[in-house]
Parts: sequence; structure tokens; C-alpha cells
Amino acid sequence: MEIGIGYAFGAVEGTLLCLGGVAIASSLVFLLTKRWGMRLVEVFISREKIDSLRFINNEEKVKRLIFILFFIPGTPKDILTYFVGLTKIKLPEFLIISLIARIPSVVSSTIGGNLIQQQNYEYAALLFLITGTVSLAGITLYNRFINRRKKSKKT
Repeated sequence: MEIGIGYAFGAVEGTLLCLGGVAIASSLVFLLTKRWGMRLVEVFISREKIDSLRFINNEEKVKRLIFILFFIPGTPKDILTYFVGLTKIKLPEFLIISLIARIPSVVSSTIGGNLIQQQNYEYAALLFLITGTVSLAGITLYNRFINRRKKSKKT
């Protein structure tokens, strides 16, 4: 979506549209989760996955963790949005933290879409290669983090 919006509207307008859409969707999911709690979350996310994210309930660390996990490309932001609705964080705090953290990823995608629209394929390919590499590193870091959490709970 972000690439297509960057293609259609340009990097700046595309970024603003994407962040606006993310804010609306995240708010809706957050508020629905606050309303229906675990019953709603379990419809979309397995209990095992929910349990693996229980570390976010530490109020001292929750805001920092939300920022880091939303900043790292490749982390499951949809799952995290559902889960954050189960914590004590307030909607305005969540939106500010998560939107700021998402900016680099959204900007790179909309710039990439704009580069394609301008038929600047070499730079678009380079940008997507760099973004893909960072995303793979993010996925790897996230998985290691979750696996360490699982191992520390078992011991």
C-alpha cells in the first residue's frame, strides 16, 4: 500500500496519507481491543503468540518497547497493535509513539513508490534492497528476542 500511495501521490503526500491511515486503523483496533479485550484478540492471534508478548505488560518498559518494536522493520505491527490494547497505555501515547517509530519505514516505502513513478528504477531497486536487508535483520532480531524470552521463562 505504501509503495502504491507513494507512486500515486508522491513521497510527502504519500507519507502523510499512510500515517493518517495507520493512525485511524490503529485507533480503531486499539479501541476495539480496549472494549472487548482478550476475547477479540484471540480471534486474530493465537494464545501462544499472545503469551509470547506478555513482557509488554511491564509498565516501565512498555513505551520504550512499543517504540523499538514499531521502529524495527519486519516486526508484526498488527499483532502488536492488538496486544497494546490489552495494556494500560492510553491511546494518545500509543499513537504518538507508534507513528513516530513508523516514519522511517513509511518514508522509505513512499519514496520508493515515487521513484518508480519517476521511472528511476535503479534508485528504487537500491532503496528496496536496503530496506529489505534492514527488514530481514529486524525480523531476525525480533525472533531472537522472542526466543530468548521463551527460554528464560522455561528456566
